[in-house]
Amino acid sequence: MLFRSAGITTESIRALGTLQISTLTEAQLKALTISQIDALNAEQISALDLSLLSSAQIGAINYDQASALSSQQVQGISSAAISSFSSEKINQIINFNGLSASQVPNVTTEQISRLTSQQISVISADTFGVMTSTQIASLSAEQFAVLSTSQISVLPTLGIAALTAEILQQLSTEQISAFTNLQIPAINTAAIAG
Repeated sequence: MLFRSAGITTESIRALGTLQISTLTEAQLKALTISQIDALNAEQISALDLSLLSSAQIGAINYDQASALSSQQVQGISSAAISSFSSEKINQIINFNGLSASQVPNVTTEQISRLTSQQISVISADTFGVMTSTQIASLSAEQFAVLSTSQISVLPTLGIAALTAEILQQLSTEQISAFTNLQIPAINTAAIAG
């Protein structure tokens, strides 16, 4: 064992290199305290296997650390732990394309509403396809405007029913043409009428 996590100071944690951080055992990672997680710099966080951290530990990741997460690390966060990120921290995650379909049900509508256009544009079509109608309804017109045709074509029909006139007006003709024959009848008539 490299060290007893509970006994190491935050100053000592900061002194560890990324190679040392990457060799921490599962037991050592689980033993890290919230203060110790907070003490890690962005480079050190990028060396952690986040799949081994608890929801509380994931929630302790700060803004700078969140912005350093790789798409592989985002994908490694447990479905339950993804909701432990505050909406503001979610906004800091640059590599949001790592979000998996199994994590989506635990992403809150507040977190979704805070996603940037860049984050929205890199979410895979498979991931978009499992969003709930409530999650889709939390997307703004600006967020919808950056959706790819493949993202639009997999939106569930219940989510399509949540589209507003404002959202439909923001969509390009290419995006509108991406709606499938099953999605078109689900568009709310009030949204069509404007």
